[in-house]
Amino acid sequence: MKQIAKLAIALVVTLNLSGCLSQTAIMPNEQIYQSPNPWTVIDQRPEAEKGDEFLSLFAHSCSYGIKRLGDDRTSPPRIAILRADLSRELGEAGNKTIAIQHYAIYFNKGLALLKSSPYSGGLLGQGEIAHRLACKKEDTAAGWFDADEVSTPFSPIIVEISATMGDRAFVVRSVYSPSEELNGAFGEPNEASALFAAMRQATAELAHQIRYAKFVH
Repeated sequence: MKQIAKLAIALVVTLNLSGCLSQTAIMPNEQIYQSPNPWTVIDQRPEAEKGDEFLSLFAHSCSYGIKRLGDDRTSPPRIAILRADLSRELGEAGNKTIAIQHYAIYFNKGLALLKSSPYSGGLLGQGEIAHRLACKKEDTAAGWFDADEVSTPFSPIIVEISATMGDRAFVVRSVYSPSEELNGAFGEPNEASALFAAMRQATAELAHQIRYAKFVH
């Protein structure tokens, strides 16, 4: 019976996320900063990082319900958005070049999916929820967040960026708390807006680190 229930929970996440998360968030042209002298952004990310991936469909896993969003989930692609946003945040680039080794976006809906399962009110469902609340970063493949990092009760978007400029390295990990529960249908305007806000929150942190390193004034 327990195995059947776990399979049912896995089916919930598959039905809830597989269709929704294949949608593409489209940024309106007027929201894209047009710089006459944009930053040069060199994409050094591994190819394996650029696609969609469910980290786990197994309800007892701490990675259950976490989806890495691939590059196709935004239009323009995230590197183009990053280039525009750095130009807006830091001014004209001159000869400024930044290399990106890691830029991952995770939508962590695991806890919300467990709570919405038809088994959530039973002992098994409550056990899975308690287990998820106790998950630690080292138990999670990626996309983990701490309760202190969120400001709303809704499923967060976690953005990670690793970059270098010359011999200086920058690492950003940003947890964005949406104002409503997202389904992961990022093709919908309100969900696209949340995704882009999460990306810009991370870019703002990267820009702050670059300013602090005195690469720009």
